[in-house]
Amino acid sequence: MNYPFSNTTRPLKNSGAIIAFAVIATVLSAIGSLSCVARFAIDINSFRYVLKFDYINPLSLLGVLLCIVPCILFLVYLLGFYKKSKGTVLLPVMFGVIAASKFFSLITNVMNVFSLENAGFNFITLISWVITLVTAILYIVIALDSTKAFKNKAFIIVVAVIAILSFFISLTSFFSSYDMNARYGILPLLLLNMCQILGFALLNVALLIFVFCNKVPLLVGPSMQHTMLVMNTLSPEQSLQLLKDKYELGIITEEEYQAQRAEIIEKL
Repeated sequence: MNYPFSNTTRPLKNSGAIIAFAVIATVLSAIGSLSCVARFAIDINSFRYVLKFDYINPLSLLGVLLCIVPCILFLVYLLGFYKKSKGTVLLPVMFGVIAASKFFSLITNVMNVFSLENAGFNFITLISWVITLVTAILYIVIALDSTKAFKNKAFIIVVAVIAILSFFISLTSFFSSYDMNARYGILPLLLLNMCQILGFALLNVALLIFVFCNKVPLLVGPSMQHTMLVMNTLSPEQSLQLLKDKYELGIITEEEYQAQRAEIIEKL
């Protein structure tokens, strides 16, 4: 359900950078999502691993969707809702999907390790699990905060920093083991994983620029929706008085009052 803020068009500041990062993130995430349906088979002639994209089942397809959907939702929000000054559930849903993708990744990694009887489990693995869990929880908090027009932007900064650091850590690991991975033919899968991690990092960069350069509409209820529709036909002074009257009568919350009051004053 969408709740319009007004019939005016809202300018998207730094739109070029935000949309460019979001589009690149979408492309990289789409490429990286192929790792969810990839598997290795041993070539009996060369004894090297050969990458095949035939590991298709409900879980692998869910992994593909969780990689791509957040980027698509963000682009749809930017191009279809934000410029039209609309508050929508797309933004919190997007953050919720990202949180789900992190939980999915964590559960998958844990299951893979324990299915191999703890092979590959070490302190670094444990730290990566903790980071993934913390990131997922932070995204749930951000999803809730996005309905309130991002009152606390610190969470966005934290997850963006984590995403960017994760990419550089993965990049370092990739180059440090390049020769061995090339010898066994594992590079293609690692490159797909790198695309996925870089796509996630760029999506967070786009979100960071968007949140700090633009005012996110507050997700409001039907009573506030009706108020805003009525105010479109009034002068700014009349709109402020109507808003104040509704607040004093308890029809709208203080949060809704302050958010819309700031919107009206900004247009004066």
